[in-house]
Amino acid sequence: MPPLNAAFPSALRRPTSSAGSEEEEEEEEEAAVEKREAAKGGAGGDGGAAPMDVEGGGGADEEWRVQAAEYKAQGDAAFKAKQLDDAVAAYTQAIALDPDNHVLYSNRSAAYLGTGNAKSKALADANKCVDLRPDWTKGYLRKGAAEHALGRHDAAIETYGNGLRMEPGHAGLVKGVAAAKEGAERARIEAREEARREREEAEAKEAAIKEAARKAEMEKSADELLAGFFGDVDEEQERRAEEKREKAAAARKAMVQTQKTDVYTQQELGTSEDQAARVLASNYKMKNLNPFRVLDLGIDATIEDIKFRYKKLSILVHPDKNAHKENKHGTWQDAFEELKDAYNKLMVEEDRQKAIATIEKSQADTERERRKLINKGMKESDFDDTLEEKVEKKIMKAFADIELRRRDAEKHLAASRKRAREQEDEEKETRKKEAKMDKDWSKEERRDKRMENWNSFEKAGGIKKKVSGFKQQERGDSKKPKFGAHEHEEWRKNWK
Repeated sequence: MPPLNAAFPSALRRPTSSAGSEEEEEEEEEAAVEKREAAKGGAGGDGGAAPMDVEGGGGADEEWRVQAAEYKAQGDAAFKAKQLDDAVAAYTQAIALDPDNHVLYSNRSAAYLGTGNAKSKALADANKCVDLRPDWTKGYLRKGAAEHALGRHDAAIETYGNGLRMEPGHAGLVKGVAAAKEGAERARIEAREEARREREEAEAKEAAIKEAARKAEMEKSADELLAGFFGDVDEEQERRAEEKREKAAAARKAMVQTQKTDVYTQQELGTSEDQAARVLASNYKMKNLNPFRVLDLGIDATIEDIKFRYKKLSILVHPDKNAHKENKHGTWQDAFEELKDAYNKLMVEEDRQKAIATIEKSQADTERERRKLINKGMKESDFDDTLEEKVEKKIMKAFADIELRRRDAEKHLAASRKRAREQEDEEKETRKKEAKMDKDWSKEERRDKRMENWNSFEKAGGIKKKVSGFKQQERGDSKKPKFGAHEHEEWRKNWK
């Protein structure tokens, strides 16, 4: 048999410990118990609890008892040396050999509890120990200690009480009861304190919610008062702005569209490079959705103003006139095409009126929002953009939204037309297949009909001719068989 202490070399060196320590007391108590049990029942009287003296007068014991005792000794040594993992491993080896030994479960329970991270396993071993030896007080001590460590103070008090009923005045059990009661009281105090903290937190949270609701109500009341005041101011300002817009619109309608406006005819347009930089600025495709911006005109421009401005700008950026110049912002052809597209839009009355309506609405909305903010206490210096810059951004966004909706509509229309074409093609293909199927079926039907007629004719015997005086000759039994045939037939009938 291999040496038993090879797996636990650290446990073989028995370190010295101070006299009167808890481990030594337990070891002495276990030794006393083992001696008493050995005296009562002889060798192995309690199922292997007492180690056997293999050289004594009790006779040679089984090898497994000796090996279990060796593992137990290794576990005891490791436990005294505070090498609890080694102790657990040694006791586990011993239990595998002697699973009914209550002392082994008691010792392993103490080792598990000492590790600090196996309290449930410690309680399981203590329960097993009590099950094996219900009359052994050490088992109740182990069980109570495990329950106490798990925070089950009431259960620990009951367990210690069960042990004291068997052995009143047991020092370990008395000490355990006192510790469990102290722990239970501490747990109750902590539970009350936790409940108090939770209650105070809930009350504080509820009070904060009520305070926030009260402040919100006060702010709402103040806002309603201010809104009532500023609402009247806003309504008056909005009425005046609306009157101003109506007068401007009436002035545009009354303006003779065949006349030029001095403000646009006398406006300086700069050089061709200046106009190319303006028309082909960054993100110009979205900015130039507003045709009035491309031609640098206001919405009060007449038809003649639009024609005059397009003529002037197209001359400035015409590709033929600028072929020798470098355009840093794009091609001269791109600038010319942008001007041409804007001019064509403005020459269509419906498109021009839509553009004017979009610009007017964006300007009115921006002015209204700015007035509301100013009435609430903001100043012009508090805004990031001036009113003119904000209006320009609002107008550009409005035209961009219109363009995106137009593209989406075109996309949906194209998809709808594609689905219609595909459906039409599928219907044509279906009709073509049905026509072919009908044609093939007709051919097969005629062929099957001919075959059916021919089969019917064959079954009927074809064309029958009546022959007078004809009678089919039948073979009779009187015909004499050939030589040997009769005997052969008889032999076949009789053979099995």
